[in-house]
Amino acid sequence: MAGSDVEVPPRPRGRPPSTTRRREMLDIAAAMFAREGYHGTSMRALAERAGVNPASLYHYFRSKEEALLEVCLTGIRDSVARLDAMLLSPATMDMRIRRFIEENIVDLEVRADYRHAYYEQREHLSDEQRATIDRETRRVRRLLDRLFEQAREAGELHATLDARQASLATASVMQAITRYYISGPIRDFRHVASGLMETLIRGLKVEPDTGP
Repeated sequence: MAGSDVEVPPRPRGRPPSTTRRREMLDIAAAMFAREGYHGTSMRALAERAGVNPASLYHYFRSKEEALLEVCLTGIRDSVARLDAMLLSPATMDMRIRRFIEENIVDLEVRADYRHAYYEQREHLSDEQRATIDRETRRVRRLLDRLFEQAREAGELHATLDARQASLATASVMQAITRYYISGPIRDFRHVASGLMETLIRGLKVEPDTGP
Protein backbone atom coordinates (compact mmCIF):
# COMPACT_ATOMS: atom_id res chain seq x y z
CA MET A 1 0.00 0.00 0.00
CA ALA A 2 1.59 3.31 -1.16
CA GLY A 3 0.72 5.37 1.91
CA SER A 4 1.95 2.90 4.54
CA ASP A 5 5.36 3.30 6.14
CA VAL A 6 7.71 0.92 7.84
CA GLU A 7 8.14 1.34 11.58
CA VAL A 8 10.47 4.24 12.43
CA PRO A 9 13.67 2.99 14.10
CA PRO A 10 16.26 5.20 15.77
CA ARG A 11 18.56 6.93 13.28
CA PRO A 12 21.44 4.52 12.57
CA ARG A 13 24.85 5.32 13.97
CA GLY A 14 28.01 5.52 11.94
CA ARG A 15 29.43 7.82 9.30
CA PRO A 16 26.92 10.50 8.23
CA PRO A 17 25.79 10.42 4.58
CA SER A 18 27.66 12.62 2.10
CA THR A 19 26.20 15.98 1.08
CA THR A 20 25.93 14.83 -2.55
CA ARG A 21 24.08 11.64 -1.66
CA ARG A 22 21.77 13.53 0.69
CA ARG A 23 20.88 15.96 -2.12
CA GLU A 24 20.18 13.00 -4.39
CA MET A 25 17.81 11.60 -1.77
CA LEU A 26 16.13 15.00 -1.43
CA ASP A 27 15.69 15.15 -5.22
CA ILE A 28 13.95 11.78 -5.16
CA ALA A 29 11.75 12.78 -2.21
CA ALA A 30 10.84 16.11 -3.86
CA ALA A 31 9.88 14.35 -7.09
CA MET A 32 7.67 11.86 -5.27
CA PHE A 33 5.93 14.48 -3.12
CA ALA A 34 5.35 16.67 -6.18
CA ARG A 35 3.99 13.87 -8.38
CA GLU A 36 2.50 11.35 -5.98
CA GLY A 37 1.44 13.72 -3.20
CA TYR A 38 2.09 13.34 0.50
CA HIS A 39 -0.35 10.46 1.00
CA GLY A 40 0.89 8.70 -2.14
CA THR A 41 4.46 8.68 -0.84
CA SER A 42 5.84 6.36 1.83
CA MET A 43 9.25 5.70 3.29
CA ARG A 44 9.19 2.25 1.72
CA ALA A 45 8.39 3.73 -1.70
CA LEU A 46 11.14 6.33 -1.26
CA ALA A 47 13.62 3.56 -0.47
CA GLU A 48 12.53 1.56 -3.52
CA ARG A 49 12.84 4.60 -5.80
CA ALA A 50 16.30 5.35 -4.40
CA GLY A 51 17.39 1.74 -4.69
CA VAL A 52 18.29 1.39 -1.02
CA ASN A 53 17.22 -0.81 1.84
CA PRO A 54 14.39 0.86 3.84
CA ALA A 55 16.55 0.77 6.96
CA SER A 56 19.27 2.74 5.12
CA LEU A 57 16.81 5.54 4.36
CA TYR A 58 16.81 6.51 8.04
CA HIS A 59 20.38 7.75 7.64
CA TYR A 60 18.72 10.61 5.74
CA PHE A 61 15.19 11.03 7.14
CA ARG A 62 13.61 9.60 10.28
CA SER A 63 10.10 9.92 8.88
CA LYS A 64 8.11 10.96 5.83
CA GLU A 65 7.26 14.24 7.55
CA GLU A 66 10.94 14.97 8.11
CA ALA A 67 11.66 14.27 4.44
CA LEU A 68 8.94 16.72 3.37
CA LEU A 69 10.20 19.33 5.83
CA GLU A 70 13.73 19.06 4.43
CA VAL A 71 12.41 19.39 0.88
CA CYS A 72 10.46 22.51 1.85
CA LEU A 73 13.44 24.05 3.65
CA THR A 74 15.93 23.44 0.84
CA GLY A 75 14.81 26.30 -1.41
CA ILE A 76 14.56 28.72 1.50
CA ARG A 77 18.06 27.92 2.73
CA ASP A 78 19.43 28.25 -0.80
CA SER A 79 17.93 31.77 -0.92
CA VAL A 80 19.55 32.59 2.42
CA ALA A 81 22.95 31.50 1.07
CA ARG A 82 22.52 33.61 -2.08
CA LEU A 83 21.55 36.71 -0.12
CA ASP A 84 24.41 36.26 2.34
CA ALA A 85 26.82 36.27 -0.61
CA MET A 86 25.18 39.28 -2.25
CA LEU A 87 25.36 41.37 0.90
CA LEU A 88 29.14 41.00 0.74
CA SER A 89 29.36 41.95 -2.94
CA PRO A 90 30.03 45.53 -4.15
CA ALA A 91 27.31 45.30 -6.81
CA THR A 92 24.57 47.93 -7.12
CA MET A 93 21.03 47.29 -5.89
CA ASP A 94 19.60 46.60 -9.34
CA MET A 95 22.45 44.21 -10.17
CA ARG A 96 21.93 42.35 -6.89
CA ILE A 97 18.15 42.03 -7.31
CA ARG A 98 18.45 40.99 -10.94
CA ARG A 99 21.00 38.32 -10.03
CA PHE A 100 18.96 37.08 -7.06
CA ILE A 101 15.77 36.70 -9.08
CA GLU A 102 17.54 35.21 -12.12
CA GLU A 103 19.24 32.60 -9.94
CA ASN A 104 15.89 31.72 -8.40
CA ILE A 105 14.36 31.41 -11.87
CA VAL A 106 17.10 28.98 -12.92
CA ASP A 107 16.64 27.06 -9.68
CA LEU A 108 12.90 26.92 -10.32
CA GLU A 109 13.41 25.49 -13.81
CA VAL A 110 15.96 22.92 -12.63
CA ARG A 111 14.24 21.88 -9.39
CA ALA A 112 10.56 22.60 -9.89
CA ASP A 113 9.60 19.55 -7.80
CA TYR A 114 10.82 21.32 -4.66
CA ARG A 115 8.52 24.27 -5.29
CA HIS A 116 5.58 22.01 -6.11
CA ALA A 117 6.09 20.16 -2.84
CA TYR A 118 6.46 23.41 -0.90
CA TYR A 119 3.29 25.03 -2.21
CA GLU A 120 1.09 21.97 -2.51
CA GLN A 121 2.16 19.55 0.26
CA ARG A 122 3.45 21.53 3.24
CA GLU A 123 -0.03 21.61 4.76
CA HIS A 124 0.65 18.00 5.82
CA LEU A 125 3.44 19.08 8.15
CA SER A 126 2.92 19.51 11.88
CA ASP A 127 2.40 22.95 13.41
CA GLU A 128 5.93 22.82 14.82
CA GLN A 129 7.41 21.99 11.41
CA ARG A 130 5.46 24.76 9.70
CA ALA A 131 6.75 27.12 12.39
CA THR A 132 10.29 26.07 11.41
CA ILE A 133 9.53 26.98 7.79
CA ASP A 134 8.14 30.35 8.92
CA ARG A 135 11.32 31.09 10.90
CA GLU A 136 13.51 30.30 7.91
CA THR A 137 11.31 32.43 5.64
CA ARG A 138 11.71 35.36 8.02
CA ARG A 139 15.48 34.99 7.65
CA VAL A 140 15.08 35.63 3.91
CA ARG A 141 12.94 38.72 4.62
CA ARG A 142 15.49 40.08 7.11
CA LEU A 143 18.31 39.63 4.59
CA LEU A 144 16.27 41.36 1.89
CA ASP A 145 15.59 44.18 4.36
CA ARG A 146 19.32 44.52 4.96
CA LEU A 147 20.02 44.55 1.23
CA PHE A 148 17.59 47.42 0.72
CA GLU A 149 18.86 49.25 3.79
CA GLN A 150 22.29 49.21 2.13
CA ALA A 151 20.68 50.45 -1.09
CA ARG A 152 19.02 53.33 0.75
CA GLU A 153 22.31 54.30 2.39
CA ALA A 154 23.93 54.27 -1.06
CA GLY A 155 21.17 56.49 -2.47
CA GLU A 156 19.94 53.76 -4.84
CA LEU A 157 16.45 53.10 -3.42
CA HIS A 158 13.52 55.25 -4.53
CA ALA A 159 12.83 58.00 -2.01
CA THR A 160 9.18 56.97 -1.54
CA LEU A 161 10.13 53.46 -0.41
CA ASP A 162 11.60 52.08 2.79
CA ALA A 163 13.55 48.83 3.05
CA ARG A 164 10.59 46.76 4.25
CA GLN A 165 8.35 47.90 1.38
CA ALA A 166 11.06 47.06 -1.15
CA SER A 167 11.61 43.68 0.51
CA LEU A 168 7.90 42.81 0.42
CA ALA A 169 7.62 43.91 -3.22
CA THR A 170 10.56 41.68 -4.18
CA ALA A 171 9.16 38.70 -2.28
CA SER A 172 5.75 39.21 -3.94
CA VAL A 173 7.26 39.25 -7.44
CA MET A 174 9.27 36.11 -6.73
CA GLN A 175 6.16 34.35 -5.42
CA ALA A 176 4.19 35.42 -8.51
CA ILE A 177 6.92 34.04 -10.81
CA THR A 178 6.99 30.76 -8.88
CA ARG A 179 3.22 30.31 -8.88
CA TYR A 180 3.03 31.10 -12.59
CA TYR A 181 5.63 28.42 -13.28
CA ILE A 182 4.17 25.65 -11.15
CA SER A 183 0.56 26.31 -12.19
CA GLY A 184 1.42 25.35 -15.81
CA PRO A 185 1.17 24.86 -18.68
CA ILE A 186 4.11 27.24 -19.08
CA ARG A 187 3.95 29.67 -21.98
CA ASP A 188 6.63 32.33 -22.55
CA PHE A 189 7.77 31.80 -18.96
CA ARG A 190 11.14 33.47 -19.38
CA HIS A 191 9.56 36.48 -21.09
CA VAL A 192 6.94 36.90 -18.36
CA ALA A 193 9.44 36.39 -15.53
CA SER A 194 11.93 38.85 -17.03
CA GLY A 195 9.18 41.42 -17.52
CA LEU A 196 8.10 41.15 -13.88
CA MET A 197 11.71 41.40 -12.70
CA GLU A 198 12.50 44.49 -14.76
CA THR A 199 9.24 46.19 -13.74
CA LEU A 200 10.14 45.58 -10.10
CA ILE A 201 13.65 46.99 -10.54
CA ARG A 202 12.36 50.12 -12.30
CA GLY A 203 9.96 50.71 -9.42
CA LEU A 204 12.68 50.30 -6.79
CA LYS A 205 15.38 52.47 -8.36
CA VAL A 206 15.91 56.16 -7.82
CA GLU A 207 14.47 58.06 -10.76
CA PRO A 208 17.19 59.41 -13.04
CA ASP A 209 17.72 63.15 -12.96
CA THR A 210 16.52 64.42 -16.35
CA GLY A 211 17.53 67.97 -15.58
CA PRO A 212 15.41 71.13 -15.84
